[in-house]
Amino acid sequence: MKRLIITALVSAAAGTAALAAPSSNVINFDSMSLGNPPGVGGADIRVPGDSNWYNPSNSSTQQAVTAGVGLLGTNGLVVGNNGSGNDGVIDNLRTPRLLTDAGESVAPVNSTNNVFQWSLWFRTIPTSSPAGTFRFRVESYGPDRTTFLGFQKDGTGNLIARAFGMDSGANFVSQDITGLNWGDWYRVVGTLTFADGVANDSISYSIFDSINGLVGSAITPSWEEGARQSGFNGGNIFGVDALQFHSRGGFAGDHAIVDDISYAAIPAPGAAALLGLSGLMAARRRRA
Repeated sequence: MKRLIITALVSAAAGTAALAAPSSNVINFDSMSLGNPPGVGGADIRVPGDSNWYNPSNSSTQQAVTAGVGLLGTNGLVVGNNGSGNDGVIDNLRTPRLLTDAGESVAPVNSTNNVFQWSLWFRTIPTSSPAGTFRFRVESYGPDRTTFLGFQKDGTGNLIARAFGMDSGANFVSQDITGLNWGDWYRVVGTLTFADGVANDSISYSIFDSINGLVGSAITPSWEEGARQSGFNGGNIFGVDALQFHSRGGFAGDHAIVDDISYAAIPAPGAAALLGLSGLMAARRRRA
């Protein structure tokens, strides 16, 4: 059944490509060898379109393609923390790079795609509130990270998703999505929309349960004003072509499982089509 999910997803992606000419990638872990995803360590020396993952050796994040833990009991990606004490603010696990990026249409980015959209399935490995902190993050990434969505505990031990952005004054702002359950599967969709000029790039998030019911949503500014005003990312404005995962701080051990990842750099009219791919995958899973 999972192969039917992926076949349908890839076929739909081909139709979207014909319509909007996106640069896109769909990842399921069934075809990968167990252990680290195929990639490079040391410095991230990949080029646009590189199919390698980046598996750093100097962060606290650990990862492994693992049998029997993914959707419908097949392979999934387990992400955790190795207890090294290095939060890995910069170097963490990154997906293969797209052939083209998404970003503002003006220099220095000059992108023809103004939307970076991603979708994945996620669940925590703990089935109840773990001792200590719990922080698993998904970030949009180009030469550096530009947004992130963090799954963590609130003050009473409930699982929440917290979207972090920056306002026009380069101050961190956040918005929470509540109502999540430890150990349940969720489909997460992020849509990062770039607009030329200052203080106007934004990212929206939607989280759906295993039967495709909307649990909650959030929208925040991106981190562009941090770069423009406070020197974040070296003060550089750049495009996005990959995702980054990390388990920051918290307990040593496995934190989360990720499966069936899709992401694309697309012109705005193509965004609805990619969202349709995520919905198709959810519908297939319901029938299973």
